[in-house]
Order: sequence, then structure tokens, then C-alpha cells
Amino acid sequence: MQRNWNDWRMEPEDVKRRVIMAKVYLDFCVEVYQFQLKHGRHFLHEHPASAASWQDEDLQRLSSMPGIGSTVGHMCQYGMVHTDKDGTE
Repeated sequence: MQRNWNDWRMEPEDVKRRVIMAKVYLDFCVEVYQFQLKHGRHFLHEHPASAASWQDEDLQRLSSMPGIGSTVGHMCQYGMVHTDKDGTE
């Protein structure tokens, strides 16, 4: 479901196909998360806070279940940096 900066370069049909494929994958992930919970296990859905996956109806339903929490962790605190033509951030 990643909507990236390259969508404008792609054919609309290809963008649509990729979004559908991403939804299938996300649905599978939610099924795995539910399996984990059913068997007393844990799961981690690690995506950027701004990712479209957080708006998915099934993931929101899962996220609202008792015992499920979320947090935002900024990767810069672990040394992750981004370097571009203007330097490092």
C-alpha cells in the first residue's frame, strides 16, 4: 500500500496492481497476527507512523483489541540517518 514518489512515473494500471498486491499481503499479515494472538504469542507490525497500512480497516480493528498497543520510535535515536545531495539528516 506504499504510495511512493515514483507513482507518477508508473502506468496507472501498474500502480493499481501494486496497491492490490500490497492489500493482499497486508491481509495475510493480519491473519498471521490473529493466529499469533490466538496461540498466546506476540507480533510486531513495524511500519512508519505515516504508512497507509495503519488506516486499513482490518488492521485498525486488530489494533483496537484489548492488549494490543502501539508506539512510535524514531530511528534516529538508534543512529539511522538519511543522506542526500544536501548532506545528512
